[in-house]
Amino acid sequence: MLAFVQTNRARPFFVYLADHAVHAPYDPKPDLLAKYERKAKSGNDRRNDPAYAATIEAVDRNVGRIVAVLGKLGLTDDTVVIFTSDNGGTPQYTATLNGSKGQLYEGGIRVPLVVSWPGLARKGTSSDVPVASIDLYPTLLELSGASPPRDQPLDGMSLAAILEGGQSRPRSRLFWHFPCYVGRATPSSAVREGDFKLVEFFEDGGRVELYNLREDPNEQRNLAATMPDKTKTLTATLHAWQKETGAAIPHELNPAYDPKADRPRGRRQ
Repeated sequence: MLAFVQTNRARPFFVYLADHAVHAPYDPKPDLLAKYERKAKSGNDRRNDPAYAATIEAVDRNVGRIVAVLGKLGLTDDTVVIFTSDNGGTPQYTATLNGSKGQLYEGGIRVPLVVSWPGLARKGTSSDVPVASIDLYPTLLELSGASPPRDQPLDGMSLAAILEGGQSRPRSRLFWHFPCYVGRATPSSAVREGDFKLVEFFEDGGRVELYNLREDPNEQRNLAATMPDKTKTLTATLHAWQKETGAAIPHELNPAYDPKADRPRGRRQ
């Protein structure tokens, strides 16, 4: 990747670096693993996984290498750097948020999003505007002055106005759909409208849960029973979106499902 940047430094370029770390099975560098094995001996926190910590530092080092090369080549003032993740982590690292990878609770879908760009209106600040990874493409299009291919739909919205310190365009809703099993997840779908998020679970005939994320970001108080009108409205909104997008909805048990099947996790053997 660094060689690509050096080769293309005189013209516009785009790099998408999807690092496998931090992700099981871990394959840490021996020196970093040894470092965190020594540190783990001095504590008793169950989250002190040396292999996990070693891969985190490896990612940090590599991000630093990228930033350093941009600086060395004089490209810092012309480059947008975005650091984010595709999903939440495992339960011991997402607390106090509810849920984890695969689930549509906040622990499964709330991820870091860090942007470095010379055009930022206020460096070192944060924004609580709900956004999604589908917004990155239209953002880069706007910042670069490029246009999408003819007739290509854009599912996201540009975040340029937020980055430049202006008012973001209002977004009425965000949707998620994950009709499968990953980690502790069961097939589900979700919609967020303002401060409210409704999650629909498809197992056992279906059920919905409603949360006010401003008042209850850890999703501990299900409001579905106490706010029936809001629940009904958001359920209808979610179902309309599912129909419009042709979202796959599981209606029967998977005949190939084996509850006794196991997948190797953790460190690479």
